[in-house]
Amino acid sequence: MTLTLREGCKLVSCSASASSPGSERYRFGPSDYDEIGLLRPAKVDPLTGYRCYLASQLGQLNRIVALKELGLSLAQAKQLLAGITPQELQGMLMLRGAQLEQELAARENQLLEVEARLGYISKEGTMPAGVRDRVAIHPA
Repeated sequence: MTLTLREGCKLVSCSASASSPGSERYRFGPSDYDEIGLLRPAKVDPLTGYRCYLASQLGQLNRIVALKELGLSLAQAKQLLAGITPQELQGMLMLRGAQLEQELAARENQLLEVEARLGYISKEGTMPAGVRDRVAIHPA
């Protein structure tokens, strides 16, 4: 069974975005993977230029996508894949997941602070009448 990179990406959940009407381009296109020897197609259709991959290559594609999600370039991914074990990759992904969780928690705290500030600002002009009568504002 052979697959296009698009079909393979669907199986390993990598994203595609349209670069022009009627054509899809992945963050790094099939030719990028092929040019540096990261993922060679099993065959290339001479008429359409479509690159076809074997189902057995999905593991490699999944590892490439995982390394890209860690922020590595294709060249760095190639170097790592030459000598990385699945357990090492799993450890790297777990570490990245923990980092992302910390970043998310920090962002959530920032959001809470922004929401609190918005609440304070919206209440500035709406003091209860009893309090407003007791507060005297003296010019400086």
